[in-house]
Amino acid sequence: MKKSIIAAGAASVALAAMPIVGAFAAGGTVIDNINVTVGDGCTVTNATTTRTVTISATAGAAAVTEDGDDINLVCNTTNWTGTAQGTGANGATDLYKDATNKIETGATFSGNTSAWGFKLTATGGTVDPSYADYAAVPSTAASAITGTAKSATITPSYKVFAAADQEAGAYTGQVTYVFAVNS
Repeated sequence: MKKSIIAAGAASVALAAMPIVGAFAAGGTVIDNINVTVGDGCTVTNATTTRTVTISATAGAAAVTEDGDDINLVCNTTNWTGTAQGTGANGATDLYKDATNKIETGATFSGNTSAWGFKLTATGGTVDPSYADYAAVPSTAASAITGTAKSATITPSYKVFAAADQEAGAYTGQVTYVFAVNS
């Protein structure tokens, strides 16, 4: 008789260890609803964002005009703007050879005073009329272009006039363009 009680006890333990089939079949589902918010944004798609424009000027000669490389912009909205600002190390808007010799920014490209300026053209954006023709480089961030499309090509151009008495040498300056979505 002991054998049958032990066998019955072992069978009871085995049954107790088995899962109850009906208990796990219902009510075990979890659903995650995924909500993603994509913010407005713009990306300059050119390979490099620091570029060099090289201009050769002859003292006393007519102004020299050179186009810079295109700025290719892709946004996910048409509600964007671009600013321009002179950000050169020695005085923001001037081109400097050294502490004494410089070419000031301006829009008069003849006479006895050297000057340099810029203008913008664009597809996919509207250029501020102040910068549609050669103008002085602004010393603070100035609104220069507003979006009309999700992608744009902006072409900056630069003009330099070296007066007859302008010291020979290499002059450097900088213009920074910043593109952002309007809030």
